[in-house]
Amino acid sequence: MSRPARGPKIPTPKGLKWNHVLSRLALIPICALVSFHLVRYLQYPTIELRSLNAAMAGIQSVLKQDYLEDERTSASNQSEAQVITIALVACGSKDRFDEVSVILKSLLLFSTSPFQLIVFTDSLRSEITEFLEPIRVQEPRQFVDFAYEIKEPNYPVSVENQEIKNTFQMCASLRLFMPDLLPHVDKILYLDTDIVLLDSLDHIWNQFQVMNASQMAAMAHENQVEILNVYSYANYPTLELGFNSGVMLMDLEKMRRSFWIDKNLAIYKHLSDHLIFGDQDIINIYAHYFPESIHVLPCTMNFRPDLCLRPDLSCPEVRSGDRVMLLHGNRRAFMEKWQFGGSLFKYLLQVVRWYLKNANIIPYSIRVIPTVYPQNVYQAVQRTFSQIDLRHPNVKHDVEHLFLQRLSAYSNLEGDICAGIVDSLKTSFKTNQTQL
Repeated sequence: MSRPARGPKIPTPKGLKWNHVLSRLALIPICALVSFHLVRYLQYPTIELRSLNAAMAGIQSVLKQDYLEDERTSASNQSEAQVITIALVACGSKDRFDEVSVILKSLLLFSTSPFQLIVFTDSLRSEITEFLEPIRVQEPRQFVDFAYEIKEPNYPVSVENQEIKNTFQMCASLRLFMPDLLPHVDKILYLDTDIVLLDSLDHIWNQFQVMNASQMAAMAHENQVEILNVYSYANYPTLELGFNSGVMLMDLEKMRRSFWIDKNLAIYKHLSDHLIFGDQDIINIYAHYFPESIHVLPCTMNFRPDLCLRPDLSCPEVRSGDRVMLLHGNRRAFMEKWQFGGSLFKYLLQVVRWYLKNANIIPYSIRVIPTVYPQNVYQAVQRTFSQIDLRHPNVKHDVEHLFLQRLSAYSNLEGDICAGIVDSLKTSFKTNQTQL
């Protein structure tokens, strides 16, 4: 029986067969690595939380007496006159000074009470000194009296070699250690540097007077809308609405009495592999275990682009007519390129990194995608203050003119999620300038 004729044999290019086999074999370790990370990071951190719960229970029982002692001493402390003390942290390249100069200008323009400024920086000492010193000694004086101090961002010896120093962004976790870094200071207002003030800090500082004996920190909620709140998706315990720590009143004396640093280090030790936003996550986990220690600030004292996604619900105070006291441009909202490069592609790369720690973060990331694009309203505010010359004799009139002129162009701007707050910002600014 004859065999059917076969077509001509096509020669296999040299190496093609082996390359095909090797490429498939290479998938095995890749799949194994991905599977390992999924199992390691995406599972709820049950074991770590059990250990942390036990540690926190022990710490909490030890601190009962400390809270009672703090209650006895707090009444006299609250009545004492306090100097407004502001703490900033600015680490990184010298390009960071453009951002820092804006918050300093807005601080000088709107302050109505003397203040003490403490700046932790590793690279901007000369730039900040050259900026502030001529203003501090100028005559006639246009601004309130102020003093400033520039410190190296040196962590306490107890954490000098720990990875917590590099969590999230350079020096960001420094705020956790303020009680030890400023041992002779009782109270501070910590501010991120990506902030523009539109009102006197007296309003925020006076929140210390309404904090009760156990409250040692004050922050605004991350978001009032659950689906827009990153802490609704956390795989570790937090309070329902979470907190944004970019604006934070800190009673350092109470924190020292309550072992604030030790508790936060315990949280980091057990859950460091699951943290997405670094030290802010640590503070939110702390708030879960010690909710009585946190006072809630209104959203007008920490207004961020996320709140523009649902301003009627995310920040109802603005809809009620309350003034916006400061703008917080997180995710680099004041810059032409945001934290993730201003593109959806780079944002999704960051989401992948988050996913390896917490898969639940993906729905949140999708919902806040509009905040990763440049916001003209925020940039208009930043450009206004960046162009102000504080040495000009009519500087307060100049900033009013520039501010209102720039914002007028964005009142009805389509496609900018924060265009809806322009009228509120203009009202806030006019009111504040009248008072000044």
